[in-house]
Formats: sequence, C-alpha cells, structure tokens
Amino acid sequence: MKVEIDINSDTADFLIVENLKQTIADMKHNLKARGEETETCGGFFSTDKEEDLIEMAKHIEAFKLTLSYFGVTDE
Repeated sequence: MKVEIDINSDTADFLIVENLKQTIADMKHNLKARGEETETCGGFFSTDKEEDLIEMAKHIEAFKLTLSYFGVTDE
C-alpha cells in the first residue's frame, strides 16, 4: 500500500518540530530511568551505563540544536 500526502513546507516544519519535541521528552525520560537504574540492562546506545548516559545527553543536545534551526528555543 502506498499513500502520498501533499503538504506545504510550514506544515512539514510543524510536524518535524513536534516530533523533535516528543523525541526530546522521551529521551529525557529514558535518561532519567537509565540513571536511576540499579540493575544492568542492554542500554540504548551502549551496554556501559556511563557511556549510555553520555550518549543520551549528547542526543538531547543535538535535537535541541536541530530545534533551534526551526526557531524553537524551548522544547
């Protein structure tokens, strides 16, 4: 099945911004949960907890930087 939707650039930008905001919120939640975790799990980016926390924080900052491209300064 193939579905095509024709949208203007403002709508596309809105969808990207909203998705980035949700991704940041989810990543912050995961960062907090991983930081509070006492047992070993597979991790998100690394099985090493400290490396995983650092990588999640880097991704959050990268998403925020991307939001700034769209003129959004708060997520």
